[in-house]
Amino acid sequence: MAVREYKGPGGRYRVYFKFQGTQHSRIVQTRAEGKEWEVEEKKRLAQHAEKTRTLTYSVASKSYLEDCATCMQPGTVQEKFAHYKAFAAYLEKDVHTADVTIETARKFIRAVQAAKGNKTANRHLRNLKALWNWHKREGRLADNPWDKVKPLPEEEAIKHVPTQEDVLAILMAASPWEKDYLHMLLKTAARPGEIRRLRWDEINLERRVILLWTRKRKGGQKTYRAVPMNDTLHEILVRRWKARGHDTHVFINPTTGQPWSKHNHPIKFMMDRLCVRAGVAPCDLYSLRHYVAQRLADSGKVSLVDEQRLLGHQRATTTDNYLKSLSPDLARLGAALEDDPAQVENESMHEQYAQEVKK
Repeated sequence: MAVREYKGPGGRYRVYFKFQGTQHSRIVQTRAEGKEWEVEEKKRLAQHAEKTRTLTYSVASKSYLEDCATCMQPGTVQEKFAHYKAFAAYLEKDVHTADVTIETARKFIRAVQAAKGNKTANRHLRNLKALWNWHKREGRLADNPWDKVKPLPEEEAIKHVPTQEDVLAILMAASPWEKDYLHMLLKTAARPGEIRRLRWDEINLERRVILLWTRKRKGGQKTYRAVPMNDTLHEILVRRWKARGHDTHVFINPTTGQPWSKHNHPIKFMMDRLCVRAGVAPCDLYSLRHYVAQRLADSGKVSLVDEQRLLGHQRATTTDNYLKSLSPDLARLGAALEDDPAQVENESMHEQYAQEVKK
């Protein structure tokens, strides 16, 4: 133990010691207090190190996934499980989490990059980083090797937004229940899963209000937003309420009698079938949300805050970036370029030439 005099607040001495290559220090009043702290702190650190050594990757991933299942959507948990399973296969054997080095982490991400591309590699990196960080917060790990791995560059994907003619053609090609489902998406700007999970106790036909729930929040917190029910939605919901064969959900799978899952064939491939039948460019259910968002923005009839509330974003900046990714507003920029010097010069030359011709 090293001791130095200390003139700051809290004590008279600063004591130091190293444990497994890391230096620890504390301000104390007396040397004896410092010695006592060193003994207790080394004992605590040794116990923590031993606990860390017994935390195998299989145990670490299993306990984290169990925690995720309590607050995240099943699809999110399934993605994490697939990524953790891929890393387990890469390791070929169960190892202690403390033995996973930065070099191991980098080599795995490079292997995923070579096999499946940058975007998939970054998703693996994000989920593995989250696993280690969770155990750090729980006090089981001291370091996270995935923090040292830099995310790979990704090409920005262009979001496909169907045209109004495409949407009308898709609706014409849809069966009655599909048309109801599509109208619910188009009149609420909801995420497909929010309509799949929509319950009758979240609908107020008298007040014409629909409550849409989501877990797309940090930590998986479940929150809701209220959206208005226009005449089209009111007619659909009244009709489905009168003919309902299920006490809880608005849309059910007639084969199972349970709410639809995104993996059920009629839902999973609905838009593929309808786009082919309608003869339009391929698009998915989520692109209808993009279509509504763009239509509202182009109309000029709603504010950014109103659109933020409808889309269910926590911040207006998210909505602003979302809209720009769909269709950047280039009208003002185009108008400004109309007055560029080259055009002014060109117009001046035409005017001068016209005057010379008159002479």
